[in-house]
Amino acid sequence: MELGGKDLFSVLKNKLQIEQKIKICQEISQSIAFLHKQQLIHRDIKPENFIQVGTTFKLIDFGLIKKKEENVRLTKMIGSPLYQAPEIIKGSDNYQASVDIWSLGCLFFELFQGEPLFDGQTLQEVYQQILNYCKNQQQIHLKINQLQIKQELKTLIKQMIDPIPDKRPNIDYVQKELLPKFLPYPNKNILKQSI
Repeated sequence: MELGGKDLFSVLKNKLQIEQKIKICQEISQSIAFLHKQQLIHRDIKPENFIQVGTTFKLIDFGLIKKKEENVRLTKMIGSPLYQAPEIIKGSDNYQASVDIWSLGCLFFELFQGEPLFDGQTLQEVYQQILNYCKNQQQIHLKINQLQIKQELKTLIKQMIDPIPDKRPNIDYVQKELLPKFLPYPNKNILKQSI
């Protein structure tokens, strides 16, 4: 068993170069890609669930993981409020792997901005912000547009947090179509390293 260092939550407080942040996005995406290929939904993606081992972030805490099978009802309220997809907040018990994509999008924003995309003093405030976003995306899109990153990454984050689950990209799109373009030499062994 490998011994880990800091969790991603601790690292978010540090000043990182944009290249380092993109590398972290790629690493955490690879972890989720591995799970989704196994037909598993993590359901609790948050900074505290990624730990640095050497120079690589690895996913930990598989306590809420579920195999997605047809006609199996999933737990309604799970995960961390700041990263919960709207369909979970609305009480759906038939959600898909796109809930992980939503959470990753929120986490990507936080990695680049240094603060959560959705925040509030209470759980109800956070939930209300997320539900309001489902009706009108303009305010949150303005926050995303203020990020000091390339437009393609801003667009990716917006796609990942689309209020309509079926419109969110799958994890293959996230990791293969966009993120590697921003790294000079993508690490082909990153999948093995990030779990």
